[in-house]
Amino acid sequence: MDVYGLPGMHQELKVELAAGSFECFHQRLQKDAKFSLFFEVLKGADKNIDFEIIQPDGMSLQNFQWTNEGQVNTRVPLDGVYTVCMDNRLSRYSNKIVFLFMNSYFEADWEKLSKDIQDLYDGVANVTHYFSILDENVKKMMGYKSQNVHQILKDWYLISDNNKHVQRMSIILCAVIILTSVLQVIFVRKLFTVPKTTPTSKPRA
Repeated sequence: MDVYGLPGMHQELKVELAAGSFECFHQRLQKDAKFSLFFEVLKGADKNIDFEIIQPDGMSLQNFQWTNEGQVNTRVPLDGVYTVCMDNRLSRYSNKIVFLFMNSYFEADWEKLSKDIQDLYDGVANVTHYFSILDENVKKMMGYKSQNVHQILKDWYLISDNNKHVQRMSIILCAVIILTSVLQVIFVRKLFTVPKTTPTSKPRA
């Protein structure tokens, strides 16, 4: 993996070649990997340089003579460290700015990455589906909760009204019982009361 988490090696460079200079850098490559390289002189007089890629055994893999750009697409023939050289010695007075891009990878690694990405998309789709179901269930639960709250409030008001009605009826019944008791006492007392005089107003013996 490279610094971006992609399979293989990927590099982008912008190199300033001084007038009359020769610079090389090294990169390890694996045998049978796909290798691509592109370079272009962006700035500097005639914008031409010599460019060469040298194999670990010292043989030249690719050589470009006094040109402003070049491209290589091949399979790596040998495992080891390759040397990439840029030569500006033919230009005595002009600096050159060179852009360089190269990558190396195995197709199997990219196929695996593609499969992993597809699996990730499938997993995200499944998670999205589950969240959709969860959201629907939450909405249903909120609906049930609203109905339950409504029913609870309805029952509470009904119980409250019934309680008030029972209290009123209890008070009325208590008043009726008390009044009836008082009337009964008065009636019984009158029933057993004996007049002290006779109907002719004579004292009773």
